[in-house]
Amino acid sequence: MKKENNKTINGWLLFFIITLVIITPLFNLFRLYSQIETLIFIDLVEMLAVISLFILTGIFLWTKKPYAVKFAKVVLITNLIFFISVAFLFSDFSYVIQTTIYSIIWIVYLYKSKQVKQVYSNLKEKSKGIQIWPILAIIYSFLTPIFSIVFAIIGLINISKNRKLKGMALSIIALVISFVFFTLLFGYGMLQTTNLDSVPEDIKLSCSDHCYEDSRNTFYVIGYDEETSSFICSCTDNDGNYIKQKSFHYTYSLEENEKDQFENNADSLYVCSYNYYNCANFDTQFEAQTVMEYCGSDDIHYLDGDDDGIACESLP
Repeated sequence: MKKENNKTINGWLLFFIITLVIITPLFNLFRLYSQIETLIFIDLVEMLAVISLFILTGIFLWTKKPYAVKFAKVVLITNLIFFISVAFLFSDFSYVIQTTIYSIIWIVYLYKSKQVKQVYSNLKEKSKGIQIWPILAIIYSFLTPIFSIVFAIIGLINISKNRKLKGMALSIIALVISFVFFTLLFGYGMLQTTNLDSVPEDIKLSCSDHCYEDSRNTFYVIGYDEETSSFICSCTDNDGNYIKQKSFHYTYSLEENEKDQFENNADSLYVCSYNYYNCANFDTQFEAQTVMEYCGSDDIHYLDGDDDGIACESLP
């Protein structure tokens, strides 16, 4: 009877499973919702994949799978390292403290808890056939390549130690796909992110002024949109939630004889020397009004069709 009680899932172990299956996914979904307007499809898929891994970890622990504890450690450690690496790479430290504290507490718990050892210590992974690692590696290779690489490496290590295990081909394929996919994602992310050192000082100053006029704002991020030839200034609060955005029209380099160029004034944020904009270039009436007033009373861009002093009245 005592042995049976030792294998009961309750207390802190039960609470940990609840955080994995319910609390952490809800927290990450809230983060996802708060950033939804700035995320590309690939980012969305990857965040949902990570959420699914946390839920899967909780299910494995609850159903007492022999690989459950190892899987939980791998997911927590990989997520922590990846999260911190991305934070330093893109200078976005939103949620770093929360994620670090959560991960470290439960990693230490998994290594030190007597209850965890009592519940799972006698459970052994398959000694022949195919284990869970190559299967998960191939599934997540297109969803979150970092985790897929880790799963594939674990699968290959296990196979190298026990030749009765299968799944080497799956692990190698998953590794190749994940490395290629990760390289493409990383390259795309670097192209989409403009280093602040390459942002003109007047743009940085304008973005800073725009964001810090709101008391909720803590950080700002500047990216360059080639389609609209604009710097996008995104203001966030301390939790990484996007508060507001504003675009600053700017062109890096143009042919000398091309008409599409900025006036010589180094402090200019907008083209005012010829008819460059129309109402379709702006998301809001406020932005159009700002440009019209900035360029003077001549309305060189013909944004005020009825000469009532209000630009692009059809815009929200």
